[in-house]
Amino acid sequence: MFKLAMRPGAVVTIALALSFLWAGTVDAGKHDQARSKFEQLKRNARQGAGSAQARFLSPGEGKRFEIDPVDNFDPNDDPYQCGIAVWFQLSDGSYVNPTKHRWNPGEKFHVWIEPAVPVSVSLHQNYPEDRPPSRQVYPDARHPETFKDFAAGSKHKLPVRFKMDDDLRDEIMSMVVVRCDSNTLPIHTSGAVSGSSSSSSGSQNSGTSGPGGTFRETQQATTRFNDEANATGKINGKNSRFDIIGPDPDDCPEISDNVQDVQFFMFGDGFHHQFQLTLKK
Repeated sequence: MFKLAMRPGAVVTIALALSFLWAGTVDAGKHDQARSKFEQLKRNARQGAGSAQARFLSPGEGKRFEIDPVDNFDPNDDPYQCGIAVWFQLSDGSYVNPTKHRWNPGEKFHVWIEPAVPVSVSLHQNYPEDRPPSRQVYPDARHPETFKDFAAGSKHKLPVRFKMDDDLRDEIMSMVVVRCDSNTLPIHTSGAVSGSSSSSSGSQNSGTSGPGGTFRETQQATTRFNDEANATGKINGKNSRFDIIGPDPDDCPEISDNVQDVQFFMFGDGFHHQFQLTLKK
């Protein structure tokens, strides 16, 4: 069972080793090409976002960021509108490839992300055969700082540590990634979005329903996105599956001091995406 606490040194307890579900895979040899596409999408975000940082704070209803997409690996498929890199870090500061690392009971780690475009993320615990229903664990309305969005082109550490549990049961965790100009999350359309990885959105949220109401509406929306992706592979009727390009198996070390050795790239052709991790001991 996931636990969320935001005190200094707090941890989310899980059992871990992972494989990807609900996502396309690309040949391992394309990792360098994926990095090139990812960097291009970041450049596109910077170039097209002369006004995008302002719009990142308050995108108008129906408006999109003026960010050019990058070509899909398959030229017959829609170009990529979204990209995010994910990796893990151990307590000693080293980075790990989670598909190769041998996890120990009680081992602690952080989850890092680097979005190529401004995004919001949420984490959910899913269960086999939907029994019980999926449960959102991040963000948490009790901790407004977990609602912050993530600006493009910067590395962000999620504001909570994770820890291996002694429970031997498998768990499934999913991440929902939503572009900030999707206009589907109340926290965006209210204009209460943080462009900094260190600031809290709690003090910025206002409106007739107050911060608590906005947070609850956002949680309800991301929970619906996760449920739709689990059931249909779509969110709001559009493909929600990422193309995932992991480190080249023959070359990627289990542990490295270099983020680039272990990071995974996720690309999507829309504005709402989800991927799942099977957490095993």
